[in-house]
Amino acid sequence: MSTQLPEAVAAWAADPENQQGADLLRAQGAAAERERLAPQHEAALAAARAEGVAAGAAAERDRAAGVRAQGVPGFEALVETLASDGKTSPAEAAMAICAAMREQASAAATANAAGAPAPVPFAAAPSVSEGARDPSDVDPKVLARRIRELQAADPSLSLLAANAQAKESLGIS
Repeated sequence: MSTQLPEAVAAWAADPENQQGADLLRAQGAAAERERLAPQHEAALAAARAEGVAAGAAAERDRAAGVRAQGVPGFEALVETLASDGKTSPAEAAMAICAAMREQASAAATANAAGAPAPVPFAAAPSVSEGARDPSDVDPKVLARRIRELQAADPSLSLLAANAQAKESLGIS
């Protein structure tokens, strides 16, 4: 039965639908291979480890430089925090900076709105005085006749003055 268990585990891990099992076997296999080869190839293992550390350090420097390249004046502290956290990508930093800018603009708009003077009310529409008629109710021929009558009675009366007097006499506002 003990020989069947490793075969069953191997079958379970080899199943393409079982990603967790495949990852487990790969990790165990890599660890076993590393332990087996370590004593024979210590120099190569140390060189590979140093190369990996150097590549990781270069990737981290590039990541931090990419985050710092997203910097915007006024948000230097946020950029430095994101650059030094060791996990934020340049794209994530750009999104975080944009979110901080939106938040700052919103806060400024709220503060400006709170300190703004009250809006000036609209002026009331002029009211039509009692007894005045709507100009559209008057026949234009009646108005023209009244203007001619006023000018005939006083030849020195201008057309503008006669028009104003005619409207007043007809009760037009």
